[in-house]
Amino acid sequence: MNVLKRIGILLLAAFSAQLSARSQASTPSLSAAQERFAADSLQLTPQRKLTPQRQLPTQRQLPPQRQLTAPKYWQQELNYTIDVSLNNTEHTLDGFVKILYKNCSPDTLSFIWIHLWPNAYKNDQTAFSEQLLDNGRTDFYFSDKDKKGYINHLDFRVDGILAKMEDHPRYIDIIKIILPRPLLPGAQITITTPFHEQLPFLF
Repeated sequence: MNVLKRIGILLLAAFSAQLSARSQASTPSLSAAQERFAADSLQLTPQRKLTPQRQLPTQRQLPPQRQLTAPKYWQQELNYTIDVSLNNTEHTLDGFVKILYKNCSPDTLSFIWIHLWPNAYKNDQTAFSEQLLDNGRTDFYFSDKDKKGYINHLDFRVDGILAKMEDHPRYIDIIKIILPRPLLPGAQITITTPFHEQLPFLF
């Protein structure tokens, strides 16, 4: 893989905003009658088969109060502009990213999860490292520090207002951006930050 292609992949991965917002609304649960019906329908034995007189009712046949509707599909809309320079001696990137983020969900958002993929290469305690070990690979786990990578010098701003960052309690390659003000459904914000990235060895 040539250097330019590698840089492009890392840049697109470096600022991958999570596409699905976490809805505060709970998913409708089955009623007790529906749970009994589902359990009864699934516990069929060779001596107890469905007959034409006992067909599973379709949603149209169910009473309105027992019909379940699937949630409408949606996906967040993001557009990136990244200005970056490469230090080919130190194998580092320095740049500035601008993200146009549109809330296409039905919920008002107070925060956004951001994936910082370069931090997956930061040490041997990451999910990436664990995945390689599960696959029988130990090259990354035992690699020298200069073979690992990371991203830092982040200063997230939302529409020009400084945004608070919170680390994920478990994963160092995920952070939470607390929005200065709630993002309503259909509304759009501009997220910006500088960054410095140490490119890892290509594992």
